[in-house]
Amino acid sequence: MNHCGCAILPQMRGPAGISVAEAAAILGISPQRVRALIQDQQLEASKVGHVWLISPESSEHQLRPRPRSGRPFDQKNAWALLLMESDDPVLQQRVAAWVSPWMRWYLANQAKREDWLSLSPRLRRRATLQRLRSHPSDLARLAAEPDVVRTGVSAATDHHLDISASGILEAYVPAKRLPKLAKQYLLAPSDSPNVLLRVVNDPWPFPDEWHAAPPLVAALDLLDSGDQRSVRAATAYLREHGGPDKARDTV
Repeated sequence: MNHCGCAILPQMRGPAGISVAEAAAILGISPQRVRALIQDQQLEASKVGHVWLISPESSEHQLRPRPRSGRPFDQKNAWALLLMESDDPVLQQRVAAWVSPWMRWYLANQAKREDWLSLSPRLRRRATLQRLRSHPSDLARLAAEPDVVRTGVSAATDHHLDISASGILEAYVPAKRLPKLAKQYLLAPSDSPNVLLRVVNDPWPFPDEWHAAPPLVAALDLLDSGDQRSVRAATAYLREHGGPDKARDTV
């Protein structure tokens, strides 16, 4: 990003360019808008078969300005950025399968400019929060279900985060599993929830054997909760671990 806040595409290496979808994600606009910019000759692109390849060498002033704070990442790219900070080969393979080398380059460069506290608003699309209520006696069984991954206050003890809460379950769950769990445990929307489910569409970020989210993710969920004690505990953790480069061993 330059001094005027404009997004800059990565430099080309060889004849290949980036796809319409990648350019849209980098510029923070829709694929339709990217195609319109191509037709208006505001982005340099060439057609290979039926596919547009866009030159990252397009002039900066031709690219759409971006807010200095940055646009929110979509769900897949938010998880890609979080998982990129791990040395776990399984997580690295997930990222490689989800996003192209160009997008990994872009995410890595965005992450270098900010710490986790400033990045947190851009990562909120990683899941959709459902505030639900279940019978208290069902919470332990629900937490033990496959593909239910504890986070936030429910993972604080796992990672020695300075907060605890009883009588509540906060967890990630795949979107395709939610209807069955809702029926089995009679989960219903509530203004006084004891089940906070963060619903994730495909791709699912967690390996099968994981029952708790990594500490970085749990801390970000605490930060997003708005609860004063949770925010205080999350802020302490995120300040201690700094930016993405420092947090590589925490995911």
